[in-house]
Amino acid sequence: MTVDALFTKMSFAIVSLKTASYSFNKSERFNGVMRKGTIETHLQTIPFKVYLKVTAPADDAGTEILYVEGERGGECLVNPNMVPFNVNLSPYSDKIVGKEHHTLFQTGFTYIKSILLQMKKEYQAKINEYCTITDYSWNGKPVYKLEINFPDFKYVDYTVQAGEDLIKIARKKYINECMIKELNKLKSYDVKAGQVIKIPNVYAKKSIFYFDKTNFLPIFQQLHDDKGLFEEYSFFNLKINPTFPAGEFTKGYDGYGF
Repeated sequence: MTVDALFTKMSFAIVSLKTASYSFNKSERFNGVMRKGTIETHLQTIPFKVYLKVTAPADDAGTEILYVEGERGGECLVNPNMVPFNVNLSPYSDKIVGKEHHTLFQTGFTYIKSILLQMKKEYQAKINEYCTITDYSWNGKPVYKLEINFPDFKYVDYTVQAGEDLIKIARKKYINECMIKELNKLKSYDVKAGQVIKIPNVYAKKSIFYFDKTNFLPIFQQLHDDKGLFEEYSFFNLKINPTFPAGEFTKGYDGYGF
């Protein structure tokens, strides 16, 4: 399996994914400490709808988030599971993203696809030097293991443009906003035009992905910076293009606790 062939099959698989449900295990580093969690996810890609229920860690277990494109003025419906009422919050609210490396808009596989395709486009001349693909087995599944190493990973200066915050910069540069925030010792994602900050030149120094050989989706993702493991994600009980029951993605759906 070549890099070009793997990325082509991955792209087709992710574009073909209209709905999905899965358990999502994560491990993310915050100020040197790894924070682990598990989230049950129901996802529709177009129009974008997502339901998230936290099952771990214990202090967040039971929290539910529902976002439906075009509803609630762009806000999420949140069941904090700590108070007897729901709240509407911006998906960029610190109460939602404060304990996350990503916003809910990066849920699923589309975001990591964009990262990988941008990397391939920018480093096409060295892609076979940076990437290694091997056959592997993970949790009893035959997978393609893709390892990517960037020996020239470094931090560079970036001048903030008008209207930008760290999330917009991260999307534009295909890097992680949380990494930028910690690197610059910032308290929020807000920055000022003209401000000079440090950003990584690529998303990760080293990355490992497992692509399920039956569907070519990246069901395991591990990303490192110059300090070590930065984040790790794995997908379990993945159902591809399920037909959701009537009422899914509505506040009153029987399977929700709102």
